[in-house]
Amino acid sequence: MNQDLTSRGGRDRGQTAQDFAVGIGLFLLAVAFVFAFVPQVVSPYDVGVGASESAQADRAASLIVGNLSVEDRPNELHASRTTTYFNGADVDALRNRTGLPFTARINVTVRNVASDDLVWSGGAMHREGRATAAATRIVRTNEPGTCDPACRMTVRVW
Repeated sequence: MNQDLTSRGGRDRGQTAQDFAVGIGLFLLAVAFVFAFVPQVVSPYDVGVGASESAQADRAASLIVGNLSVEDRPNELHASRTTTYFNGADVDALRNRTGLPFTARINVTVRNVASDDLVWSGGAMHREGRATAAATRIVRTNEPGTCDPACRMTVRVW
């Protein structure tokens, strides 16, 4: 009547190896489903760029080139003024200098056309794959060797 637990062959344990495997398998499927489904649910709320951002990027690029150009030489940047402009050019400073709204993020990079070397940069860090409005200008500098033959200035706004 009163049986010893060892006489049952250890069959009264709560979980078998098969139960564990099925449970872990279902858990991993649920986690995979969440990681696959959540980005698609959130993506409609990731607003792309519109006409206003494109206009802001174009206006900012025109202002930067216009303010930093050598007198009577359009699209030729004054090297020392440009260096001063980009030193300490955080997001707020660039936003204020270009008249962008408080909510806008801006990134300005100047790269050599021939070597793709970075010459100047400032503003917010741009994540690859993020939708941005961009305006590009081909510029030169009054300092030989900086932008030979020219540089590409890209202004990104998002």
